[in-house]
Amino acid sequence: MDQLINKLKKEDRRNYVISKRFQVLYWIMTPLYFALLVINPDPDLTLNERLEGTFFVLSFISFALIFRHMKKSYGEIDYSLPLVVMLEQAVKRYKFWQLKTGLAFIPMILMSIGLGIAYYDRVKIADPVLRIVVIEGVIWGVFTLAFLVGVGIWYVKQKPLRDRALQMLCELHS
Repeated sequence: MDQLINKLKKEDRRNYVISKRFQVLYWIMTPLYFALLVINPDPDLTLNERLEGTFFVLSFISFALIFRHMKKSYGEIDYSLPLVVMLEQAVKRYKFWQLKTGLAFIPMILMSIGLGIAYYDRVKIADPVLRIVVIEGVIWGVFTLAFLVGVGIWYVKQKPLRDRALQMLCELHS
């Protein structure tokens, strides 16, 4: 029992630190991109570059808000709760598909639009529809690889914690 709680604390702390760092990163990137690509008075900055920057800024804000919520959630975990409640919360916390997983598609779509605008003129394919398909295919391919890395991390680090907490809950209820 103590071993599971120690592992949960360690993983929760790791997730808290990661969430905090990414939140800070996105809050730094937001005004930087806003200044460089949106409100920059440089007359050489094109409308496409300003649109690209706007979508990046919206994406960064969305990611920052998601990470702020995650940091807050991991920071408020209470290990002094009754064992059954604490285990139920751990099972819920380490469930694979969660609201935050789905919400991550919002900033990803915004970033995809920004990247699509950024690379549209750089890809030398005559057919505009095919050009967009190629650009978005590469972008979503990278997003898919990142997602698969996340699945691997969940499977190795978090699923065993969730499985053990579920097992202990079953034992406590029987």
